[in-house]
Amino acid sequence: MGLIRKIDNLLDKSEVGDILKSAENKIFSKAYSLSDYNNRNNPNHIIEKSSRKGQVIFLEESDVPHFKKIQKAFESFMQDEIYVDVDYYEIQLAKYEEGDFFKLHTDSLLDYATAKKGKCRKLSMSVQLSDPNDYDGGELEVYIPNQTKNKSFKIETLSNEQGAGIIFPSFLDHSVSKLKTGTRLALVVWANGNFWR
Repeated sequence: MGLIRKIDNLLDKSEVGDILKSAENKIFSKAYSLSDYNNRNNPNHIIEKSSRKGQVIFLEESDVPHFKKIQKAFESFMQDEIYVDVDYYEIQLAKYEEGDFFKLHTDSLLDYATAKKGKCRKLSMSVQLSDPNDYDGGELEVYIPNQTKNKSFKIETLSNEQGAGIIFPSFLDHSVSKLKTGTRLALVVWANGNFWR
């Protein structure tokens, strides 16, 4: 069983172009960590501003050309590696500009008491949309437990080639390193379902 799947050509350049064009007139907003987003209306919650810097847009499936291709990649991963029940997908277009980053985090809440309506993110996918010549830095790194060697984990990175994707369980730690120059865009998709059982 593999905890991650890297897909070098999940989308071709034309399909990436279609997605970018469909989002051209959308307005980005400030990005938050999952904890900060869930507590954004709680006056007692202290937002950890040093954990993430960037911008995002939340999208509907109908907003994303070729979404069926992305959905099929999830279904193949679930059939071959890790089966989870999925009710719906959550989609975000993430933008990183010079100096932006996302420190080590997970996408999933493992505490039922804080899971939204008994639902949680089970699988995460990131799809590289930017041309690798348009930016430097901003690497997505996924930390995979490694109990067979002296190291406690190994790191897998998303290819910077346009259209490359990576799928992994949402409870795995991952990060985006600081973007040194340019702009990086990535499509982030979560497969959501009933709380882990």
